[in-house]
Amino acid sequence: VGGPATRSIAERLARKSPVGVLVLPEVAPVPPRRILASIDFSELSPLTLDWAEAFATLHPEGAELEATHVLDLTLRTRATMVRDADRLREDLRDAAGWQMRSFLKENARDAGKWQYELVEGQLPGSELAGRLERKADLLVIGCNGRNALSIALLGSNAAEVVRHSTRPVLVVKQKNQN
Repeated sequence: VGGPATRSIAERLARKSPVGVLVLPEVAPVPPRRILASIDFSELSPLTLDWAEAFATLHPEGAELEATHVLDLTLRTRATMVRDADRLREDLRDAAGWQMRSFLKENARDAGKWQYELVEGQLPGSELAGRLERKADLLVIGCNGRNALSIALLGSNAAEVVRHSTRPVLVVKQKNQN
């Protein structure tokens, strides 16, 4: 995929496709060696793991698998008056780490092959796109396929990654019930 016009088409396809879309730039390592799976703990996260593991089997030397979850730890509540903000942030990171380990144990074919990373950031799509550029050959991300109005109002992590990434992105969806 090259240029903004082609990325815009890929972004629209990722939103409208009933099962997902693979966006490949003009130069992409095939098969990918370093695979990043975006985990948001939604109903799409197990499917994201399945696709990442499927792509990992394509690499003859074995692929490096990493599950990433982006945490927005901006604390703007009265809870920080009762408890130190740094301690509260640390507790939230610990809880998210426990949830990620449990998720991988329950949903991955071989949880021992997976590394996981918890990344702090307020814009998950931008954080994932940056991480993909620095660390991976392929990102697998789930998309619920919201309509254009909800994307304009709320945004979409998958659309953001497709729009800004120069690396391959696989956008996966649940099978359309219709």
